Amino acid sequence: MGWLVRRATMADLAAGIAVPITIPWLPLLGIGVTCLLLTAAAATAGIRTRKPPHLADDPA
Repeated sequence: MGWLVRRATMADLAAGIAVPITIPWLPLLGIGVTCLLLTAAAATAGIRTRKPPHLADDPA
C-alpha cells in the first residue's frame, strides 16, 4: 500500500524530485511497547491464577 502511495505521489511531481517516505516511528514504538506490556500482564495473570500440580485434580 505504501509503495502505491509513493508511486502516485512521485507521478504527480516533476521528474527528478525525490519524495522521501516518512515512517511514523514514535507511534510504532508506542504500539510495540503497548503490545509488550499487554503480553507481560497476560503472562503474569496466567502465572498467578494457575493451580499447583497437587491441586489440579481437586475440583474445588
